[in-house]
Amino acid sequence: MPTNRIIRVLIQFNSSEATMPTKKPMNNSGFNLTSKEYANPEIKGTGIHFHPFSFPREPTRRPESMPNTTRVINPLNPPSFYYLSAQPMRGDPLPKERSGKAILIIILVLLLVIPGLFLVVEEREEATSDKVAILYIEGTLVASDTISQASSVRIAKQLDDIGEKKNVKAVVIRINSPGGSPVASQEIYQAIERLKKKGKKVVVSMGDIATSGAYYLSSAADKIVAEPSTITGGIGVISIKTDLSGLLEKIGVRFEVVKAGEYKDMWFYNRPMTEEERKYLQEMVNEMYEQFIEDVSKGRNMTKEELYEIADGRVFTGSRAKELGLVDELGGLHEAVELAKEISGAEDAKVYEVKRKKSLAELFFELGMEKLGEGIGKGIAKVLGEE
Repeated sequence: MPTNRIIRVLIQFNSSEATMPTKKPMNNSGFNLTSKEYANPEIKGTGIHFHPFSFPREPTRRPESMPNTTRVINPLNPPSFYYLSAQPMRGDPLPKERSGKAILIIILVLLLVIPGLFLVVEEREEATSDKVAILYIEGTLVASDTISQASSVRIAKQLDDIGEKKNVKAVVIRINSPGGSPVASQEIYQAIERLKKKGKKVVVSMGDIATSGAYYLSSAADKIVAEPSTITGGIGVISIKTDLSGLLEKIGVRFEVVKAGEYKDMWFYNRPMTEEERKYLQEMVNEMYEQFIEDVSKGRNMTKEELYEIADGRVFTGSRAKELGLVDELGGLHEAVELAKEISGAEDAKVYEVKRKKSLAELFFELGMEKLGEGIGKGIAKVLGEE
């Protein structure tokens, strides 16, 4: 039996400025890492030792030349990479009958620890330098805290966090969305208003599309920039109910409904709406439409009468939207950033992208567990002499 054996795992990231945004990397790796040992409670005297290390840009000895070292591409930020080196420190090889359990424990520890290294790699600049933040909103707007880049819960939290950073002078919100939940649109609209009250300038940069609810929230910004071919507008509210009663009758399916409340089953697809239900739904849609008009009117400094003329659900190109007063400038993300610097008085501000913190489940998915496991397995197998 071994009396004192540790498997060492050496991790190094390529710290090139082209792939790592950190200006002042810690330990030359971009991560605040320290050496740590994790004991294996199942086999006395064994465990894992994590030790971050790095080499100069022109090293005399590459990590690939080290024995039992595997180079693994970092899927979160290719072509950056890290080296995984599993090496015996002291003692004799583990007994064959115990090696399987040891490998399993080692892999489990690696799977728990390594993803933490990738949680967030945010650009760190001097606290005194002016900044312009870029925040991306992609996809259908939803009012729940999901992995979607268009979750109003997460976006509002990010905007609130930016509001607490004194050196961030302006925010550019890059939007590529057809709209979505009215609640999500209102939550982001309100978060933008809170940000502006803290003295931050907000510029929206529209991508391929920014219609309906996406235009709703855009109207809260100080300025809107769109490409000439951007599709935007679509001011209006819609509610749809599916009626499958004809199909159900043909295939012999019949519903028996017991309810308390006259309108409780109005959304069921087994029958058409009654006139009373249609009137009730129309009143609700009209109320949301007026909320839409009210907020866009305030955000764009337009009268309601001006908006009513174009707020009939039609979409417009960016060029036409500028003529109608729905956008301020034509251009892309670059022009939006320059405009944000100008109106915030921070012409020399540094630009950084806001990174969304990812859940452990997302990290496992993005890292590609199959490739990661393969790299770890090869490194450990070399040490244990099973190859």
